[in-house]
Amino acid sequence: MITLRPVTKKDCKMVWSWANDPGVRAVSFSKDDIPYDSHNTWFKTKLSDPNCVFFIAEEINQQPVGQVRYDLVDNEATISVIVDENFRDQGYGLQIIARASERMFKIRHVVTIHAYVMPENHASIKAFKKANFKLIESTTVKGQPASHYILSKEA
Repeated sequence: MITLRPVTKKDCKMVWSWANDPGVRAVSFSKDDIPYDSHNTWFKTKLSDPNCVFFIAEEINQQPVGQVRYDLVDNEATISVIVDENFRDQGYGLQIIARASERMFKIRHVVTIHAYVMPENHASIKAFKKANFKLIESTTVKGQPASHYILSKEA
């Protein structure tokens, strides 16, 4: 079982390391490695952005297992998830997506959460489907094919 805690500036290097993991880069819409200086600037911007909700997912022993970020526009959010390579294929992606999305619906006036997934990212597709996200269309993100999933707040 995972818990979620807000990201802090102390998490910058860990999040950067996760983002540059070869498995993450392979299923990202931008394939290039992320220089630390660029990440650090981006990270500081996200921490101060009121339209960004950013969590670290931890195991019961406070071991970080991944991150989840929501970028908000009005009453809609776009989710981004990374699971640490040591915790993949163990159901953590589903737990992170489900728990964080439930929390988003409670803490913000979000009615729809969007997820954009590369068609070959089978693990993410499986996790989003199990978390009740529905495929609505095939689209393009940063010139790459993407599957667009949504989760709507229950009435």
